[in-house]
Amino acid sequence: MSSLKGAPSLNPPPKKGFSYNVFDDEFGDYVSPVSSEDENQKKKKKETVKKKEKERKKAKSKRAERRALESGGDGEKGTSVRRGEGDPQSVTNSAVDYDVADYDAGAQYSDDFDDDDIVPAPASPSFDNTRELQRTIKEEEARLERIAEEKMREVREMHEEQVRRWQQEQEVAAKTIQNQQEELRAQIEELKRLQEQKTKEAEQESKSVGAPRDPNDDRDDGANAVMVERRQLTENQRRRIRERERAVQLRRLEQEEAAKSLFQRLAQDVREVFHELNLSVVASEKERLIKDERYRKEREAKDRREELERQERMQKEAKEREEREAKFWSAMEDRDARFREFVEKKSLKDEEEREARWKRDLEDREARLKGDKELRSELESIERERRDREDKNVRERDRSLIQTFLDDLKRQYETQLEETRRQFELDRAHAEEMHRMELAAIEKRHAESAGQSDRIHMRQIEMLESHTGNAAKLEKIIEQMHFDMEATKKDECNPQ
Repeated sequence: MSSLKGAPSLNPPPKKGFSYNVFDDEFGDYVSPVSSEDENQKKKKKETVKKKEKERKKAKSKRAERRALESGGDGEKGTSVRRGEGDPQSVTNSAVDYDVADYDAGAQYSDDFDDDDIVPAPASPSFDNTRELQRTIKEEEARLERIAEEKMREVREMHEEQVRRWQQEQEVAAKTIQNQQEELRAQIEELKRLQEQKTKEAEQESKSVGAPRDPNDDRDDGANAVMVERRQLTENQRRRIRERERAVQLRRLEQEEAAKSLFQRLAQDVREVFHELNLSVVASEKERLIKDERYRKEREAKDRREELERQERMQKEAKEREEREAKFWSAMEDRDARFREFVEKKSLKDEEEREARWKRDLEDREARLKGDKELRSELESIERERRDREDKNVRERDRSLIQTFLDDLKRQYETQLEETRRQFELDRAHAEEMHRMELAAIEKRHAESAGQSDRIHMRQIEMLESHTGNAAKLEKIIEQMHFDMEATKKDECNPQ
């Protein structure tokens, strides 16, 4: 739109009063503030306490292992030594007590320095803290860079928020102007429509009035007057419409000028706000840099003094530590010598006890082997007797089973013979009944046909002969079965 010609751009404004380069030259030799140094000292103190606790636990575990080794071994040996048999027990007690006393003294000495804020010194007496200072300087530079980045990010976010707010205001103003333009456009369309309607009505009236007349007749003065009045009326309407359009156009131009001036005023206000903001930020940064420089110089002087005091204190502590270590190692050597002597005596005694125990074990093993041999012979005799009894029981059980089986077979044979005998009698009775029936039938049919009866009689006689032959065969089979049964009975009575 042409009304936004003088409005500020939406791009971020150029950096006028300050930039990131302002902080680059000031942080080269900056030292950490008091809060960060206190935090570092607290962390170091916690680390030293943890290390000391770990060392104490390790020393306790080693001492417990050493006690276990001294009092370890077999149960008899340990009990004999603990119950107090002469000098070894006194030697062990003195060694252990000396170890505990030395360790407790070292622990008490280390506990005296738990509340100090001194960094643990290296083994060498000289003390060099340049690397630590460089590391703290680098950490402080990184921290200041992060702070500067955070501040610049806050400034950038504030600037973006202001630009966003200005964009919203511009959008609202543009919407209002657009609505006004649409209203003006609608009014102009309405006026044009009314004008066209009036012109159409005037043309229709002129057509209706201007009908053809006789050319020879004179025009009527009244009609001419009416036409003149109507023309004057249409001209007056057109003039009013033109004046209204001109007023609408002037009003629109005034609104555009007002919007343009509003946009220019808003842009100027935004520029002034950003300029004041940049000036305040630059002033605060300069003041902060001056304070930081003053604090840095004071801190450097204080650190130099503390560094000298710390070096002197560390040298003194190193000398005291060397003397204390020399005393400690001499005491440790004496204790190790006593401990080695005690271990040698104890090993000799353990060897003697081991030989005596070995002899006792051999005697016990021989006695155990002898007892095992006697017990094995007794068990073998008992096992043989048990097997004989089991064999006898098995033979008796088998004999009883065979006898019951033979009895069952005998009963089965008897039942089968009885069944065959009964079946034979039934067959014979049936044959006799059939014979009688056939004879009766033959007698009844004898009167009808003599030849037929003779043939039937002969056939019946043949059948009778066959039945009698079968009976003889059955008798022979029964006799053979009786003979087989007698033979099986004899075999069962004499199984061997």
